[in-house]
Amino acid sequence: MSARFQFSPEEDEKLVELVARHPALYDAGHMEYKDQMMKENIWKEISNEVRRSAVNLISKNGQKRTGSSTPTSCLKKRKDNSQKIIEILQKRSTERENLLKNICGKNIEEEDAVLTFFKSLAMTVKSFQPELIVQAKSRVHHIISELELQSIQQSQSQFSQPHITTNLHDS
Repeated sequence: MSARFQFSPEEDEKLVELVARHPALYDAGHMEYKDQMMKENIWKEISNEVRRSAVNLISKNGQKRTGSSTPTSCLKKRKDNSQKIIEILQKRSTERENLLKNICGKNIEEEDAVLTFFKSLAMTVKSFQPELIVQAKSRVHHIISELELQSIQQSQSQFSQPHITTNLHDS
């Protein structure tokens, strides 16, 4: 590198500040990014402020932004990020599978003989004609209500009976 391309750290900093003021030089989304005349004018303006030729500045900018190391570093970053994402997704997938297994297992445990019996009755009744469904529901409801009432009465009679205690010390 020849002496005319040497920039001090202060000049580098000033150059960065001046370039930052003109997004058309670096922002591909900027509407004037593809306008080469505009870019040349901006470089001339910057060259006047730093007292360097526009050719030197453009060359300096090219040295900073050749992108020669970009593919390797970008690919490595993408690979690292992809690996992290894959690990997170695999962890979530495993957690979901375990959660589903737990939920399904609990549902199976909660099913008992009475529940299974009434579910099978429900499936049978669903196959009836609408009038028979109403009749079955009415009769089952009547039977269940009678049994529920008997259960309540038995519970109350157990609580209302006086407790007979024997005095062990009297004998």
